[in-house]
Amino acid sequence: MDDPLRPVRQGLLAARDSSCDMSESGEVELRSENREAAAVYMLTRNQVITAGMGQVVDISIPAIKIAMDLHGVADQKACLAKVIRVFHHFEKKRREQSA
Repeated sequence: MDDPLRPVRQGLLAARDSSCDMSESGEVELRSENREAAAVYMLTRNQVITAGMGQVVDISIPAIKIAMDLHGVADQKACLAKVIRVFHHFEKKRREQSA
């Protein structure tokens, strides 16, 4: 199965160590128990709830549920928790960079 978060992880590694050449650095492998959540996250990361002036409030849980159903995710509670955790991580980073 393809690793949907590979470019994201490589970008994070490069940002952490700006002298890092991604072609020479070791790759970070996505753990098999996180592959379903990664796939669901990649499908739903732009499905957000917004407020007022377009401020992002949270990720859309109905969108996550639909993606999990389409992918046949068995443990949907665990997958939902992982997707929300990853979304909040990247949303925090986005807010820090825009400030």
